[in-house]
Amino acid sequence: MISTCVLLLFTVETFAQRKDKKKKSKEPITASVKKPEEKKGPKPYKKVIDSTAITQKGLIDIHKMDKKYLFEISDSLIGKEIMTITRYSKTPAGGGIFGGEEINRQVVKFEKGLNDNILLRSITYVIMSPDEDKPILKQLKTQVPIL
Repeated sequence: MISTCVLLLFTVETFAQRKDKKKKSKEPITASVKKPEEKKGPKPYKKVIDSTAITQKGLIDIHKMDKKYLFEISDSLIGKEIMTITRYSKTPAGGGIFGGEEINRQVVKFEKGLNDNILLRSITYVIMSPDEDKPILKQLKTQVPIL
């Protein structure tokens, strides 16, 4: 019984691997001529955001249309660094984490990319310049580098 099942299993697999010669039809290969693409720019504001959109004003305006969210970033924000802080609004009891507690602090910057794309870049500061009055700067100035 087992040997019959194994034999049947291998037989089905061999048929699955066999190429069907009937389906293969030789069609002449023709070179297709591509039309030059027209330069696509941003659509007019009135065509993108219509009267049905629900708008929430803020640092970045958010427009909700049907199931889509559209973010309107003003030109004044492009290139400026923005510090974002993430906090819990509510937490379950007994978790050791409390509402209002800071989770993450991050600096981001919007940049213009190719083809009218907007990029969101995360900026990481590894070393910050110390104050002139801090003792650590005075200590670093007195140190002689080891060669």
